[in-house]
This record gives sequence, structure tokens and C-alpha cells, in this order.
Amino acid sequence: MSKNEKSILVVATDKKLAEQVGRALKLVPGAKVSSESKSFAKMNGKAGDATFQHDIVFFETHGDDAKEMDALEALLNEKGRGHTRFVALAHEDMPLSQTRRLTRIGVDDVMPLSAEDAEFSEAVRAAVRPAAVVPQVGPAESPSRQGRMIAVAGACGGIGATTVAVNLAYQLLDRKGLMKKSAANRVVLVDMDFQFGNAGIFLDVEDNGGMMELTGATEVPDRTFIEGMVTHHESGLDVISAPLQFAPLDALRPDVVRGFLTELKKNYDFVVVDMPRALVAWVDSILVEAEQLLMVTDTTVPSIRQARRMIRSFTEEHINLPIEIVVNHEAKPVFQAPHQKEAAKVLERPLNFWLPDNPKVARSAVDRGEPIVATAQSSDLGKAMRKMATKISKAEPALRSASA
Repeated sequence: MSKNEKSILVVATDKKLAEQVGRALKLVPGAKVSSESKSFAKMNGKAGDATFQHDIVFFETHGDDAKEMDALEALLNEKGRGHTRFVALAHEDMPLSQTRRLTRIGVDDVMPLSAEDAEFSEAVRAAVRPAAVVPQVGPAESPSRQGRMIAVAGACGGIGATTVAVNLAYQLLDRKGLMKKSAANRVVLVDMDFQFGNAGIFLDVEDNGGMMELTGATEVPDRTFIEGMVTHHESGLDVISAPLQFAPLDALRPDVVRGFLTELKKNYDFVVVDMPRALVAWVDSILVEAEQLLMVTDTTVPSIRQARRMIRSFTEEHINLPIEIVVNHEAKPVFQAPHQKEAAKVLERPLNFWLPDNPKVARSAVDRGEPIVATAQSSDLGKAMRKMATKISKAEPALRSASA
């Protein structure tokens, strides 16, 4: 086989799926495609012989077949795998925990089957291109130069997670001097809520198309690429906005997201990530890189239940990830009411941060495109925001050891 040719195997019991992948690969120069209708578990110990002679193996998976997952894990642990790359074609009902297991046992990429035909075909062709290579850092960027990443998630829509992320990022600048023009820290706010993100609007920052360029990317962005994604706010805060144009959640690759966040941590003291509302495969890359996660909720029953569900999902593979509860729209009580105590019990975490309900201040800040901690720092909400950010920034050593 010549250097430009690629041998590709499609393992799928669904004949139509195998044909769909084959059609997509017709446009790839040098691609030689064959198919196998038997699952790995039914190849009777010959899976290695059938797969390792190929450059890429696409395989169908639901993730709920224990025998098939065990057979796949045994296959990937075999010696002699060499250069063969394995790409899972995952059905949309597959749990996030199964997606994580696929990655953990050595699957190179997980591709959702929920996309439209054209998008799926493009994703298949992209998977055949050379694997991403994480850029090497120079002497000035030693491994010890690592910023701290804080992820912010909301228990439900409209709970105020973006408000928390924006004000936290601004306050972490730790502006000094008489007029507070000089920032002690380099901070970047990253809005990864692809479909509903509006962090840029809160700061009157326009989307420059940078995040959209990350969709469909097969290579980890380098520093130059990332610098082009950043918009500089007058406060000194750097912002990477969610795309103004609608983008499917599965348009991002987990390895690209992780490499992107790793590169940001090399260049900033703090990276604040506004999380998406959906549990997609690449969310795990955020959790791997985060030193802390803030779960924003209120103490109503629906919000607490949803917060508990999300926390359990996040900690399934990341037991040591420190998670702090931020209670929004409620002032800190002198003595907690029974329902508040019950909320802490359900979440298995203390309710450490409380942000009072002050819609007038919040609305005014959004209309002006400025953070609350800048426009209304003497308000009850502004003071609570600043107090929260100060505690979070000073708790760094303990949080790092807890997440190790």
C-alpha cells in the first residue's frame, strides 16, 4: 500500500450504517474501505487479526452491551495494535459514562450518530485526517507555569451561571492602584455554552468568530490560533465568546477541547469557563482540566434535584473534583431554614456562597455591558460577588491538593 493510501475497516451490524460511512469515505483520496458485520465479541478471538491490519477502524456501539465492551477493551489491550486508530460511532442514547469508558480504554475518538447526514459525512472524513498533535511549549512555558481553571455550571436555564462566571472572572483580575487600572492577574473568560451562551453580551463584547473556528477542528489550536480567538475587554479581561451562529454541540472533539484548555492554562493565571447546559462527550475534557467547579442553583426542589443529578454525573469519573455550591437569588440567612438545610443534605455539600436577589442591579449591569462588581460594587449583590471571588482565589492551594 502506498504512503497516501489508507486502509479502513467499518465494523457494524447495521448494514445501512456501514454503507453510510462508505459513501462518506468515497471522497477521501486513497481510502480503501472494507466492512465487517460481526461485532468484536462475535469474532471469536480473531478481532485483532481483523482490525490491526487497517489504519482506521470505525465501529458501531450502543455502550450498553457488557460483552461487547469487554471484548473491545481486551482488543485494545492487545500487543501489536501499532498505528491502528479506533473511532466509535456512538448512538445518541448512549450514556456519558459509557462515552468516558470508551475514551479510558483507548478509543481514539467518539463520533455521535445524531448529526445530519452531511455533518456526519464530514465528521467521518475529518476522522481520517492525521491525528492531532499537541503543540510543544518552549522554555518560557515550563510545566510549572499552569494557571487555575474554574468551571461554572448552572442547575437549570436562567439560574444565573453566566452572571457568576462573568463577575468572577472580572474580580479575579485583582485590579490594583488608585484608579484600579492595573490587573494583578491575567484572566480569560471562555463561554463554552455553544447554543445559549451570552457571556459576551454581558460585557458588550462582539463574537469574533474564533470559537466557531474551533468546531470541526481536528488539530489542537496553538498559541497563535488562540490569540486570534480572544477579544480584549477594556477592563483587562480577555474573552472568548460563544459563537453568534448556531453550532451543534457535537461539533467539538474532546481531544481538541482539552488541548485548547491546556494551552489557555499555560498563558493565564485564571481560566473561567461558562459550561454548556448539555452533557456531551467533550464536557469531560473541561472536568479533567478544572481545579474547581461552581454549581449555581437556588433552593427550590426542581433546581436542587437537577443540581444533584449534574453533580453525580460530574463526579462519576472525577471523584476528587472540588465542587462549591453557589445559591443565587437568595441572601445568606442568619440561620438556615429547614428547606435550605435539606438542600445541603441532598447535595452533600455546604451552601457556602449566597448571592442576594437584586434584579434592578443585575439588569442595569447587563444593559450597560459591565460586570456588577464594577458598576454596583457597593450593592448587596456586588459585595457578595466580590466576597465569593476573594474566597475562591485565596483557597487555591487546598483546591489543588483536593483535586490531585
